[in-house]
Amino acid sequence: MGSLVNRIDELYESAICEDALDDDGYVLTYTGRSTEGNCIKHTTGVRPCGIGLTSTKDPVTAVATANKPVTIVKHGLAYVKLKATNAAIAVGDPIVADDAGLADKMAAQTIDDATHASLQTDIIAMFTKLAMQIGLAAESKAVNAGGKCLVSLNIRGTSIPTAI
Repeated sequence: MGSLVNRIDELYESAICEDALDDDGYVLTYTGRSTEGNCIKHTTGVRPCGIGLTSTKDPVTAVATANKPVTIVKHGLAYVKLKATNAAIAVGDPIVADDAGLADKMAAQTIDDATHASLQTDIIAMFTKLAMQIGLAAESKAVNAGGKCLVSLNIRGTSIPTAI
C-alpha cells in the first residue's frame, strides 16, 4: 500500500498558480526562487513543470482568479491545450510547450554542419526543443484545430543548454 501512495505522489502535485486559469490543460512552469513552489502559464524558453489538471475558476462565480491552488500532472494521459495555429498532429508526434501555456507539435530541427558556430547553435536549438517536450500525441489533430489534444505525458525536467 505504501508504494501506491508514493506513486500517486509522483504523479500529481499541487502549486499556487499566479495566473488565472480559465480551463484545465495549460502547460505550466515554476516561477523561480522568489516564489518557490508557485507556477505560471508556460513561457518560451523556460522548462515546463507539468499540465494543470484544474482551472482556478471560483466554483460560485465561475471567474478564473490568480494565486489559487492547481493540481499538476507530469506523467500519464492528459488533455493539453493547443495553440490556435497548431501544426497537423498525428498519433505519436512529439508535443512541445509553446508560449502562453499552450502546446504544439515539435517542429523539425535541421543541423547545419557548415561551420562549428552554426553546428553549435543548431545543437543547442535541438536540445532546447527536447527540453520543451511534454510527451507524445495520443490522438490526431488537424492543422489550426486548436482546442485540446490527448497527450501521453513524460515531463522530465531536462536542462536547457546554453553552450556545448
